[in-house]
Amino acid sequence: MFKGFLKEASYFFKTLVKALLFFYLPIVVALTVLHFPYDTDPPLQFPDRAPSGKSGDTPERAKRRPSEFYSSAYDIADHSLQGMDYERTAKRAADTFKIEKLVREFVSRYGLEQKKVLEVGSGRGYLQ
Repeated sequence: MFKGFLKEASYFFKTLVKALLFFYLPIVVALTVLHFPYDTDPPLQFPDRAPSGKSGDTPERAKRRPSEFYSSAYDIADHSLQGMDYERTAKRAADTFKIEKLVREFVSRYGLEQKKVLEVGSGRGYLQ
């Protein structure tokens, strides 16, 4: 009886391996070849619009705006402020809302001193 069970299990395992190798694997490979890496999102496109009276944007300026924002906000070498100074604004907000005090109270309340923490996106590191 045990020998019959082993024979059936062996047959089932061989059938399963054949199905995976000869049916599912070719489908996965074909789909990968068809779609990777060519099936990607197109670059951001901004709709052409008439210049607005408020911002004075032209369609060309509107298309350049995202890259200009990131370069002006995060470029250390660029000392000319083009818009909001994010470091000063973050510091002012942290001081106004007493972020450091709130975080210290939270850490103390839950006994998190000397514990490992994943800090994501706090800028200057106010939460360290």
